[in-house]
Amino acid sequence: MSYYRYSFTASLTTHYVGTYAYKAVFLPEAIAAQLPFAQHSRLRFIGEIAAYPIRAAWQPSGVGTYYAMVNAKLIKDAEITLGDLVEVSFNLAPQDAVDIPQPLVHALNTDPSLRVKWDKLSPGKRRGLAYSVASAKTPRTVEKRLVAVIEAVRLGVAPIPKRASKGLEE
Repeated sequence: MSYYRYSFTASLTTHYVGTYAYKAVFLPEAIAAQLPFAQHSRLRFIGEIAAYPIRAAWQPSGVGTYYAMVNAKLIKDAEITLGDLVEVSFNLAPQDAVDIPQPLVHALNTDPSLRVKWDKLSPGKRRGLAYSVASAKTPRTVEKRLVAVIEAVRLGVAPIPKRASKGLEE
């Protein structure tokens, strides 16, 4: 018996959205019919593709089907390529869950007014802000992003990411 409630085989394909091209797998219609897309247009899930862990979302394609983007690291680690058939297994994740990195948890726990404003944000907005801090690669960048996120939450605006030129420090 599998740990995952849903399982199927799909081809790794390219999915185009406007001018962007994503590597993706498509959800079979029979499984999509069992999922609560009426309540959530996108459904977050936790699972495996080709036996490698993935946390992603089933997103509408615009033509009545749903897809999940597959990142380059998973593709490389699983040694899969476009056109390969892959086993996809997943469970739905709590749709409002947000993984908050420890520096942000600390800031929220030590500043009650910040916590109140944070809790008023939508789960998607909180996920994006948390990811901004969690994806930083150096302690210096973590601190800079944490300051920007705290300021943004206090002001009720989204932080504007600053992109450094190649070769220059952020």
